[in-house]
Amino acid sequence: MMEFVTKFIEELADKDPNTYFVGIDGYRFYMASNIQKKYPDRVIGAGISEQNAISIATGLTLSGKTVYVFMIAAYATKRALDQFKFACYCNANIRVITTLSGLSHPFAGYSHLAVDDVPIMKNTPNIEIYSPATIEEMEWIMNRSTTHKGPMYIADDCYGGFKSEIININNGIALSNKGNSKKILILYAGMAGYFLFKGPQIISKLKAYGINPDVYSIFKMYPLDESTLEKMMSKYKYVLTFELRGEGSLSSSIAEIIATSKLKTKLIPIRLNNEKYDITGYVDYVADKYMGINTLDEKILQILTPKSPLIKIVIKKYDKDTKIIYKLFNIPYYIIKKQSNKKIRHLLFGFIPLKNVKYN
Repeated sequence: MMEFVTKFIEELADKDPNTYFVGIDGYRFYMASNIQKKYPDRVIGAGISEQNAISIATGLTLSGKTVYVFMIAAYATKRALDQFKFACYCNANIRVITTLSGLSHPFAGYSHLAVDDVPIMKNTPNIEIYSPATIEEMEWIMNRSTTHKGPMYIADDCYGGFKSEIININNGIALSNKGNSKKILILYAGMAGYFLFKGPQIISKLKAYGINPDVYSIFKMYPLDESTLEKMMSKYKYVLTFELRGEGSLSSSIAEIIATSKLKTKLIPIRLNNEKYDITGYVDYVADKYMGINTLDEKILQILTPKSPLIKIVIKKYDKDTKIIYKLFNIPYYIIKKQSNKKIRHLLFGFIPLKNVKYN
């Protein structure tokens, strides 16, 4: 993702002499080495001083420049927050592009976690906040950065790679999976897409169970396109929001839309709780530890199971396969097996209608 961004800025610098780059610590060397070789007077290194980096960038923007700033998300939204807020008060054309946002850097410890970056920045005036999941989304954001007037906070999780189809060109919504379910809609942001489609492949697991949900990436997290989202959510019984951030991010914003528009949709937020994150490790391990990522498909399946004392569902996992058993009066009548990526269905009693277990 960052390779694409630096190439984009380099090409922009070739065309526009008012394009500047500000980095902290080693970022100016390995993120902007080509730009520095071509235009050394337009690349500024602030060292280990995030506050100075934002102040320098703000001064440049107020003199008519468009400035891209690179730094770690935790430092941009905490250490340099005062300076960033002043840049936003001035409606400066500053584009702060951060790495290691959300839960993408737990192995460095609590000081480097930025699970609260979006809620912190949401309360800053004039700002637009983005959390792209794919190269296509980042490309849309970078193109917008060349014409948008005002500050932008762009949080890169470093987990892009799958494709999406941007369906709302003005307001940052992208289609990731077109399903056929009338019950559940999944909205996610940033690195959560990795777990849906690449890591534990939650969507693939759900499809094996006969559930094919509509899935959208909300890569413009603030301000949201409330009217589009309201119309979208009104069609579903459940809306599941999925993000690797804490309270106040996507889940909270969607909850406000549902509450103020009086939708009957039920919200299922999957996010981090505001607790002490006292462990370190790789992202997959930490996400499962605190959010139960590896069993998220089972949670969704339980939610969509018909709520009846007569009908029960039992999920059994083995080394290489999963068995889902539907029971009526505690007697098995329908079984779905997934073995070596092959789906096997068994209807034990022909007189039981399939609609009891089939998802619309």
